[in-house]
Amino acid sequence: MSESGWRVLLVSAITAAAVGHGVVVAAGADAVGCAPGSYDGGGGCTPCPEGSFQPDVGQAACVPADPGHFVADQGATDQAECLSGTFAPDAGAIGCLDADPGHYVPAVAATTQQTCDAGGYQPDGGQAGCLDADPGHYVPAAGSVAQEACAPGTYQPDAGAAGCRDADPGHYVAASAETVQHSCTAGNYQSAAGATYCRYASAGHFVSGAHAAVETACPPGTYQPDSGSVGCLDADPGHFVDTEGRAVQADCPPGTYQPTSGAAGCFPTDPGHFAPEPAAAAQIRCLPGSYQPGAGAARCIPADAGHFVATPGAPDQAPCPVGTFQPGAGSARCRTAAPGHFTVGAGARAQIACSAGSYQPMAGATGCAPAAPGFFVAGPGAVAQVACPVGFEAPDAGQDACTPVVAAAVPEDPPGRGFGIVVLFGLALLVTAIGVGVKRQGSERSWNEGPWRR
Repeated sequence: MSESGWRVLLVSAITAAAVGHGVVVAAGADAVGCAPGSYDGGGGCTPCPEGSFQPDVGQAACVPADPGHFVADQGATDQAECLSGTFAPDAGAIGCLDADPGHYVPAVAATTQQTCDAGGYQPDGGQAGCLDADPGHYVPAAGSVAQEACAPGTYQPDAGAAGCRDADPGHYVAASAETVQHSCTAGNYQSAAGATYCRYASAGHFVSGAHAAVETACPPGTYQPDSGSVGCLDADPGHFVDTEGRAVQADCPPGTYQPTSGAAGCFPTDPGHFAPEPAAAAQIRCLPGSYQPGAGAARCIPADAGHFVATPGAPDQAPCPVGTFQPGAGSARCRTAAPGHFTVGAGARAQIACSAGSYQPMAGATGCAPAAPGFFVAGPGAVAQVACPVGFEAPDAGQDACTPVVAAAVPEDPPGRGFGIVVLFGLALLVTAIGVGVKRQGSERSWNEGPWRR
């Protein structure tokens, strides 16, 4: 207890004792006429002690100071009021008590101190009022001697607050004692309240504006490989993104293509076209000599032997027409059968040589002509027939050799018989020398099959 408090108690005790012994009495006829501020205690006039006073003349006792008042000196004729910030709970005080820290006394003559409410505080004693908590601060309980700073994640724009506000979703407060919350910027978001920071938009997502509480997934056809983005990238030509929230684009697989950007899928190649590599932005026409009947192809098919593809982008191959042939695959055209040869039907893979006994002088033939009577064709692939030499004959068509002419009967010992025999013998030697066969075709000879079209 303070010294003034002890003095108040001491004076109060003395005054109480005096009253108990009958000292404080009303002025009577025998009272000594002591001056104000004193009393007649039976041995002459005595000054009123501290804590008491006497405003009247000729009193036998002094009056103790009322609660909320005090008398600091002896011989007082009046009491004094406790000033604001102080109080006196008991009578007979020689001084007032200072209000404790965390408390205050707003008026004079107070008998009690008051507690600072939540939101206010008072670090000093003897004060007439409390201090409001500053913006960015708060006082959570009554009777506080200090304010507290709002923690990170909270703020307080007003003075005299008993608490702080949590940062709203889409906002943050990074430091203590903040008076305002801060908005998350574009590319960032915060879904929780009371946050101290904002989150980057994750890959495959974006945040286009400020104070966002959620991130947004990139829609199909777009993607975003980076975090903290304000938008998404369109898929490049030759690529696609088929679902939302993707961090990467995908290549169109072989057999498909995509000519535009921002696509959610790829197109299969058309018949007669192909896409051999991934990430194709366009389909490719099959080259002459190849074809593709189906859609979504990664390659073209070479034309088969006996077939051809003359134009690009063909969905099918065509058979070589009659009179032509093609021995190899992947050809853009067919070969015309050479003179001395022919083909049978469409789609021929090879030409056929005219057999012995037949010939063909023209190209692109579908058959061969038999040698005419009197002519012969000795070997295959002939382009012309050959007339039988003198002394030889070919009575039938399609012969591959001529036969000697049989001589008519000669009269016995005609003139010049010996000369004729020599001539015939010479002709025989001549035929042998030029290699003309003497074999006649039998009736069972097989001719070139196929129609005789030329």
